[in-house]
Amino acid sequence: MNVPATLVSPKPILRPILVNVRLVIKTADLVDRIVAEIERFVFLKEQKLYRFLAIWILASHLHQQFEYFGYFMISSRTKGCGKSSLLAIMRLLIWKPSAILINPTRAVLFRTAQCHSQIMDEVDQWPQKTDLNDILNAGFQRMGEVLRMRKSQDGNYDHHDTFYVYSPKILSGIRVEDRFHDMTLDRTFRLVIEKQTRGERRERIRRNKLAGFESLRVEIEQWANDNSQRVREVYEAGNFPYLEEFDDRTIDVSEPLAAVVEILNPDLRGDLLHGIALTRQEEGAKKARAILERLLENCPVTGSSSELAAECFQGDLSRQGEISRLLRQHGFKSKSIRNEDGTPGYRYELTQPVLEEILTRYYPI
Repeated sequence: MNVPATLVSPKPILRPILVNVRLVIKTADLVDRIVAEIERFVFLKEQKLYRFLAIWILASHLHQQFEYFGYFMISSRTKGCGKSSLLAIMRLLIWKPSAILINPTRAVLFRTAQCHSQIMDEVDQWPQKTDLNDILNAGFQRMGEVLRMRKSQDGNYDHHDTFYVYSPKILSGIRVEDRFHDMTLDRTFRLVIEKQTRGERRERIRRNKLAGFESLRVEIEQWANDNSQRVREVYEAGNFPYLEEFDDRTIDVSEPLAAVVEILNPDLRGDLLHGIALTRQEEGAKKARAILERLLENCPVTGSSSELAAECFQGDLSRQGEISRLLRQHGFKSKSIRNEDGTPGYRYELTQPVLEEILTRYYPI
């Protein structure tokens, strides 16, 4: 390109060059870097919950790709356990956070849901929390809405406005899980924070210590933008066999996190399942653990699903379907054998170390 002489500076001048520079996101360790920043300020007794929390934070930036998005509920038995610190850190990293809302009105919640992740603190003190249940019960589903009547010019309330209330939500308080209806709790992942000892104390939050969060948030946003379509495709395919032992509602709110994990790093499946088991505490996972514990008591053990049911469950052959489904879910493959009468058959071979690892990794107490 020829530049007119009149536009050429007589001396070289250094000017900033504005270019569209994209960060190179180190996907493999993005979760670990989120974990490292949270762990500086927040103590969680279960180490793997840090990664589960990081996965939820990442997924919040992609919630529009999903049909459901489970809330995050932060609870403690007493004051001074670090709930406020965790809320402050999450507010720096999640999708478009609101202010930390204390005793918000219904209007605040249904008017701000579409444009913010809503952060609600001291939920145990809300005097009208029962009246807010309709918003919370609807807001975990993509098309969740509430209606509000509007007065027309003639003074009659014959018009209504529709407000879509779907968004990521964080609720925090003391024993907050005891304060809401089961239907609301069914939409949440519940994290109970324990009071830390002196040896477990973390850094106190100070403004000058939070410089790294802004750049980390930019990386999270870029990763979400770059992988939005891929995450959506994985979510729509719905191929998450490791979630099958959970109840339907748990699967609904966990599939978005699983879709993120599959694109981010499939090695995080164990941390995801560990987090689901700890924060949902539902019967499907407890039943799976009970089956595996019974099999472990009889290890090493070999047999078809019916033989395993007969040997490990006092001949209760009704358990063979559960046993077979659970073993397939965790990658066990039955081996082809020849029975004594010459007919073909299939048997599983189970060992103590493998079952112990599955119990520890996927079904913690």
